[in-house]
Amino acid sequence: MLPPPRLGALTAVVMAVVCFFPSPVFASEPAEDFPPEDVGSGWVLVPFLAYAPETSLLGGFSAIYHVHLSPGRERPSTLQTAFSYSLKDQAMFHFIPAVYLDGDRYLLSARVSYFDFPDKFWGIGPDTPGSAEEDYTARTLRLPFGLQRSLGGGWFAKLKTEFGWVKMTRVEEGGLLDRGDIAGSDGGRVAGAGAGAGFDSRDNIFFPSRGAHHRLSVVHFAGKLGSEYDFTRFETDLRFYLPRGRDVLALQAYWQGISGAPPFFSLPQLGGLFLMRGWYGGRYRDRHLAAAQAEYRLYLGGRWGLAGFLSAGTVAPRPSDFKAELIRGAGGIGARYRFSGDQPINIRFDLASGGRGVEFYFTLLEAF
Repeated sequence: MLPPPRLGALTAVVMAVVCFFPSPVFASEPAEDFPPEDVGSGWVLVPFLAYAPETSLLGGFSAIYHVHLSPGRERPSTLQTAFSYSLKDQAMFHFIPAVYLDGDRYLLSARVSYFDFPDKFWGIGPDTPGSAEEDYTARTLRLPFGLQRSLGGGWFAKLKTEFGWVKMTRVEEGGLLDRGDIAGSDGGRVAGAGAGAGFDSRDNIFFPSRGAHHRLSVVHFAGKLGSEYDFTRFETDLRFYLPRGRDVLALQAYWQGISGAPPFFSLPQLGGLFLMRGWYGGRYRDRHLAAAQAEYRLYLGGRWGLAGFLSAGTVAPRPSDFKAELIRGAGGIGARYRFSGDQPINIRFDLASGGRGVEFYFTLLEAF
């Protein structure tokens, strides 16, 4: 079992920053990867700052309430609320309950998220031109729910439902979304149910130095569940952490595929803070995405470290359409400062080059 971090202002900041950067997946996983140890019950309220190309400077606050529903157990149940606002006029709100049951064998989790989010769109496909860039703004409500069961030995299984609603409030006149030819250009509702499984042998959730973390899932969205779009999403995420003395080599392979008729906002997206830094999140999107990244995390001494990272990935309408010449690459370097004495939690400063020059990232935790 992973060593649980202490709950306090630091953990509250970590949870808030992670959940505020939009995920490539329309309905992202609730933040059950942050299981605090028993410190009684009470509220923690903290501010935070972060930076990424998709949001510019982002600031806000997070409040977390923690309580033990089963006395003597290791992990308390939590209730988190958080709000942030960016210099790009992007407002985001989250309400995240996580309840541990039956001696921590079950985790009942949810996330109610609201985004009022100006963003960018380049069309659909692996080779959309930069000149196709257009701005749009969408109001989004996301409600994923999950019931996770520990199977022992690091293995777990999960049942989940996902609901989402998108309202397009502004599109660029004469642009691709304004023409109405793209599914989802008028917004809409998605609702689905599915299952997943995984394995987690990491020695620490914040800065793994050894072990692995794997997830597989499938979710089906259908009209009989209340969805306006019928499609199925498959996802595989494989992560390995290899110690090299006090250094760490981290590896990730990621694939997401969609069958059926999804809206554009549910398509896999390349780029962003966590997968292929250097590319703007959503620069390329299509029914299938395959990507891999590697990062070497070098310990310098004291609280300081360096990181060098490389990534490659692409999207395609079908697996048979993946083409080597359309693989996009990215890479960069970063500095790390560990400001927690109890837990290896780093401030991350990254410079990454991908699609349009050098991008800067400032946040907490590693990308993967």
